[in-house]
Amino acid sequence: MNKSIKELCNSAFETAKSKGWHDEPCETGTLLALVHSEVSEDLEADRKGDK
Repeated sequence: MNKSIKELCNSAFETAKSKGWHDEPCETGTLLALVHSEVSEDLEADRKGDK
């Protein structure tokens, strides 16, 4: 499965859109805080050995 960066970005965007991330405009600080939260959750899962 060799997807291009563009394909991966489009897939990530569609997933985020389906979860309501793009329903309303958000300020940059709010978006950065949300991204930070998601990355922190992923790091915690990785430390626990979860996928």
